[in-house]
Amino acid sequence: MTPRWRAISLTALALLLIPFHASPASSLGGEREPTIGWHVPWAVGGPRLAHDGSLYQHPGEWPAFDVEAIRLWDTRTAWLNLQPRPDLFDFSHLDAHLERAESAGVDHITLVLAGTPRWAATREMPSDAPWLGPGSAAPPTDIEHWRGFVTAVTERYRGRIDAYEIGNEPNLPQFWSGDYQQLATLVHEAADIIRAQDPQARILAPAPLITELRDVVHARELWANLIPGSVDSLSFHYYPRSSRSITHLSAIVRHLARAAQQHGFADTQLWITEANPGASATKADIAAMERTAGREGIDRLYWYAWMQRESLDLLEFYSP
Repeated sequence: MTPRWRAISLTALALLLIPFHASPASSLGGEREPTIGWHVPWAVGGPRLAHDGSLYQHPGEWPAFDVEAIRLWDTRTAWLNLQPRPDLFDFSHLDAHLERAESAGVDHITLVLAGTPRWAATREMPSDAPWLGPGSAAPPTDIEHWRGFVTAVTERYRGRIDAYEIGNEPNLPQFWSGDYQQLATLVHEAADIIRAQDPQARILAPAPLITELRDVVHARELWANLIPGSVDSLSFHYYPRSSRSITHLSAIVRHLARAAQQHGFADTQLWITEANPGASATKADIAAMERTAGREGIDRLYWYAWMQRESLDLLEFYSP
């Protein structure tokens, strides 16, 4: 997700969302229901900046309803957080997120493997996401750094992490400054290691950001570089430009399905690993996105995000 949204009233959200999301998925009648997942960036809590710029200790937050699946991103669990130095791994924060999720009965955990540490980066660019730091969007200088990281994670969390998504929004320079062939190499290397260490874990392709139909080209270009069979699921992020364009999701998924078939992924699941309809969205818009996702065969849809913070034009799925 990129920070380009305006804040929405939390009071309005309390009225809008609590009755609707008393359970993790809405009723879709006779249609297929996608699994509904969530991002809970502040599940664990920790030091946080207040609106006035002061630092305080956030206690952590969790939805009141049952959560079936979560995706760990923007949770201080990127590669640069887990391996701050070549000779040091720090899994304490990821451990805490997993313990919180498991204690809440979460059935499925997806971890994003992305965010190159500065010590491993080939370059530093002005476009690198500032909240991740210099070099975080770069390919690693040595593929062995990547192999060592993926091996360490999958050895430690075998049987606890259900899916690994390799990369995040690679069509944005904030998150990827290499080319798609370099990214595909990271995907293929990670897939080999994950399948050797934890054969039950699913492997997800990186999710490009899609806001309108023409953005499908980014998925097409990325998938053209992947080896068929290298991933178990393809994924994308859907942030419609306005609530009026939510109805474009059906056409987008159908174009993506054709692109997947053209590149050898005809039988590969398609996930939406981040979605948000925007601050002006209504309860009906949320239901429509879930219903459309189910009708078009989306296996999972992860809403971004359950958290209380000021965000730019982003619908916040949160109430006290």
